[in-house]
Amino acid sequence: MAAALVAESIVVAAESGWLSTIGRETGPIEYAHQALCALAAIVFARAAVIRRELQDILVVAAYGATLGVIRETDAFLDHVAFKGAYKVPAAIVGAFALARLWRARSRWTEQLRQFAVEPSFVITAIGVLVVLMYAQVVGQKELWMAIMGAEYARPVKDAAEELQELLGYLLISIGAIETYLVARCRLPDSHGASVARR
Repeated sequence: MAAALVAESIVVAAESGWLSTIGRETGPIEYAHQALCALAAIVFARAAVIRRELQDILVVAAYGATLGVIRETDAFLDHVAFKGAYKVPAAIVGAFALARLWRARSRWTEQLRQFAVEPSFVITAIGVLVVLMYAQVVGQKELWMAIMGAEYARPVKDAAEELQELLGYLLISIGAIETYLVARCRLPDSHGASVARR
């Protein structure tokens, strides 16, 4: 019943034009995507400074979140530069990430093994899967045309995709924050022992 209510609310919002406002490339959801990706990039980078034993994997996570920021600003870069302009900074950041992975190739597996058992990794990984897979499936035009038939409205599809991406970016940001908090808790005190920091 709750799912039907949500679906009906989305249809009503689409018919009123509200979804086309919040779901557009320069709408509030898109800005939220950018802010969450930027937050995750900064927090992962800071955690990498503290957690030396996971430094390489956390730096790569920061690069990944930075790629999210670049990808979410594609419409702006298309406007101020040229269509597909986001690919230039994305290629540069991607090259830095690949170089880091190459330099850390002997440590990568062990760092991933250590990080994979932490709850923050699970949260982050789920967020990445939501953004890269689930949201893309939800955003398929053909899927929404099959569901809605003659009532198909693009703002519904766009809003659904953007909201799923928002969920994914939120999970990634939460994972980054938890990673940082765990890193803070493991900071050594003046006697060399790990202590919880508040």
